[in-house]
Amino acid sequence: MSNELPPSGRWTGYYLYGHGGSRHHMKLTLAFAGNGAIDGEGVDDIRPFVITGRFDVATSAAHWTKAYGSGRSLSRIRSRPTRTWRSTSRW
Repeated sequence: MSNELPPSGRWTGYYLYGHGGSRHHMKLTLAFAGNGAIDGEGVDDIRPFVITGRFDVATSAAHWTKAYGSGRSLSRIRSRPTRTWRSTSRW
């Protein structure tokens, strides 16, 4: 499935602190643009946030920043979603 963008729409997934521990679930609405831009919003066990980032079709990797309304932001790097990330759209 290389050289194609994931579908825009609703996604679910989780993140981990460090290399293990509890799964912290998230619900996301993401838009993947033809130029590789990612924009979206979501909610996790902390609070709502917005996402801005890039998707590289050559490596199938997403790189984004998750920013909470308080100005706090967290950088996230994820491989192309498989089992961890699920889209409600067909991919």
